[in-house]
Amino acid sequence: MRRIWIALLLALLPMSTSAQDAPASADAVAMELARINATLKEIAALLSRQSDLQSVDLLMKRVQLSEGQVAELEGRLRSAQGELRDLETERSNVEMRLEMTSKQLERAGPDEPASELEALSAQAEEELKRVRQRAGQLTQEIAGLENELGTRRDDLRSWQTVLDRRLTKQTE
Repeated sequence: MRRIWIALLLALLPMSTSAQDAPASADAVAMELARINATLKEIAALLSRQSDLQSVDLLMKRVQLSEGQVAELEGRLRSAQGELRDLETERSNVEMRLEMTSKQLERAGPDEPASELEALSAQAEEELKRVRQRAGQLTQEIAGLENELGTRRDDLRSWQTVLDRRLTKQTE
C-alpha cells in the first residue's frame, strides 16, 4: 500500500507542479505585458512631444521669415520715400531755375539773343517733366509697398498669435 501511495503521490506531483507554474507564468506574462504597455505609452508621449516641438520650431521659422519680409519691405519703403523727398527737392530747384529763366527772358530786350535762355528754359522744362514723372511712379510704388507692408504685418501678427498659443499650450 505504501508503494501505491508513493506511486500515486509521484504521479500527482507533476500535476501540482504544473498547476503552480501556470499561474506563475501567467503572472509573469501579465507583468511583462504591463511593462511593454507602459513603455509604449512613454514612447507615444515622447513622439507627441517631439511632434509638438517640431511644430513650434516650424512656426518660429515662419515668424522669422515674415519678420524678414517685413524688414525688407520697410527698407524698400524708406528708400523709395527718401528718393521721393530728393525728387521733391530737385523739383523745387528746377522750378526755381525755370522761374528765373522765364524772368530773364521777360527782361531781355528784342535785340538781345534769347536762344541760350530759351534752351535753358526748355532743358529745365524737360527736367521738370522727368522729375514729375519719376515722382508719380514713386508715389504709386510707395502706395503699393505700404499696402504690401500692411498685409505682411498682418500675416506676421497672425503667425505670432499662432505661435504664442502653441507656446502657451506647451507650458500648460
